[in-house]
Amino acid sequence: MSEKRSLPKLTPRLAMVASQVRPGARLLDVGTDHAYLPAWLVGSGICPKAVASDIREGPCARARATVQGYGLGDSISVVRADGLEGHGLDEIDDIVLAGMGGELMLSILRQAPWVRQGRLRLILQPQTELPLVRKTMAEWGFVLLGEFLAAEGHHLYHIMRFAYDGRSRILDRAEMVFGHPRAGQDLLARYYARQRASLMRELEGISRSAAPNQQRMEEIRALLELLTKEEQA
Repeated sequence: MSEKRSLPKLTPRLAMVASQVRPGARLLDVGTDHAYLPAWLVGSGICPKAVASDIREGPCARARATVQGYGLGDSISVVRADGLEGHGLDEIDDIVLAGMGGELMLSILRQAPWVRQGRLRLILQPQTELPLVRKTMAEWGFVLLGEFLAAEGHHLYHIMRFAYDGRSRILDRAEMVFGHPRAGQDLLARYYARQRASLMRELEGISRSAAPNQQRMEEIRALLELLTKEEQA
């Protein structure tokens, strides 16, 4: 075994993901790439064991190098697997899916209905399709325990923590589109400003078209009103 050295430094995005993992939880990190997250969590003593999983051999090789380099081979397993297939659920408590598209994330979860049990926690960090993720998880019976923002340069990332209670929910428009992210005031203001700017750009573009889509324009105006209420809440 390689001699242990200082733990990997997590980016703000991964640090926020790590903060949502429960102390003492056995972790499954799907799409792990370099396995920095499980290495940090296990090396810090937050997680006793972890599985670093990826569908491709390249990321698995990088993950193995990280695990060996930090001397964590006895506590972290690197497994090449397609999504959640082939993992022993009895040895997992918290599941992380981070840094992938929202549709792919939902496809992985759709093919693994056995994750729908109350003792598990799902920590999701979708890169795209955030409204779809919020809507679908609610319909599947997952309750959103918290949504948090992390910033890296010009990018804002959303980290969502879910638990299953079996109660299907229909989110209102604001919950689905904007969520209720938690962050400092500066970061929240930045998030809402971006949402408003995006909607205003779309509204301006439609209004300039030869045949404006009046229905979509009304939808955008309604969303802008909801956004104002969210900002003032």
